[in-house]
Parts: sequence; C-alpha cells; structure tokens
Amino acid sequence: MRAEAFREWLAKAEELTPTQRQRALEELRRERPAPDPVAAVLGAQRSCPHCHHSVCQPWGRAHGLPRFRCAACGRTFNALTGTPLARLRQ
Repeated sequence: MRAEAFREWLAKAEELTPTQRQRALEELRRERPAPDPVAAVLGAQRSCPHCHHSVCQPWGRAHGLPRFRCAACGRTFNALTGTPLARLRQ
C-alpha cells in the first residue's frame, strides 16, 4: 500500500464505531503465514514454457520435483523451468 493511501486509511479509522474498531483490531492481530514464493511457483498451474501450449501431462519426477510433458511439442519440463530458480544446484 502506498504511504499516501495508508495515511488516508488511518484518517478514516476515526469514523469507525466501537464495534468496527474492535473487529479491525482482531483482524490486525490475527496471525497470517507469510506467503512462500517458492511454493507459489511450484504450485502454479503452468503451460509449456517452450511452446506455451496449455495441455501438459504429468511425466514422472526428477530431483524431487514433478515433471510434465507437453502434448503439443513433446518436450518435458518442471515447475522451475523458465524461472530464475531453474538449474540451481543447492
């Protein structure tokens, strides 16, 4: 959120009813897990990074990652192919 938008949001907090303030505090105190960017990449529904065809079939596992095979071009890939995490070794 931009700093200016945040200041506007805070200024409107004075207009809240006591019930609304209590609910807002409960929401702010609630624990939320931080999003894991690696999990987002691994769980993303992907198309073929080579030909961009959307029909891909599971094609085994390699190095702990599921592999997929494109129905159009026949090439295989994993969820990291075409990302900065591809070909990292440790």
